[in-house]
Amino acid sequence: MRKLMLGVVGLALAVLLSSCGLLPFGSGVILDDSHEQADARMEQIGAAFNDGDPAALKALFSPRALEQAPDIDAGLEYLLSFFPEGGVTWERDAIGSEGENDGAGNKTRMLRANYKLIVGGEEYRLFFADITVNDVLDPENVGLYAIGVTPWSDMNQSDAAKLFSAWAGAIHYQGATGNGYPGVYVPE
Repeated sequence: MRKLMLGVVGLALAVLLSSCGLLPFGSGVILDDSHEQADARMEQIGAAFNDGDPAALKALFSPRALEQAPDIDAGLEYLLSFFPEGGVTWERDAIGSEGENDGAGNKTRMLRANYKLIVGGEEYRLFFADITVNDVLDPENVGLYAIGVTPWSDMNQSDAAKLFSAWAGAIHYQGATGNGYPGVYVPE
């Protein structure tokens, strides 16, 4: 009898918890797939790095980012120059998201992801902003909005790392503010 009661309670809890995902406000609040989405995008970015393929990397960007980015082609070539031999591996560092819902079921969402890249014994911090859905503000602006890399050892120690952090912090789902801009950022 006790096993039956535990089974019923377990089943009731499973139904209650899974039903939250069916509610309009429950999606993304209780069940958040940010890590999976960021990891999937990182797989695509990593493949482009390892293949040395600027066209594959450029294809990940949203049309608006490509329009607004200063010299995207030169930026991508410079970014890939950090990884000439491929062999890039990565570890997730931090994932966040921001966005808005308009109350009618439309939403805009941007993932803000930080990864630690390892290549040839060197470590780098990679930041990317990826607009995964954009029903509220600009349906044409879905895809990578910004990507940047800086040496991991510089984190919070050098002026270049501070500039990198200021740039990444100025990227938002409504667009870039202050020191931020779409496209590619690699401090010199």
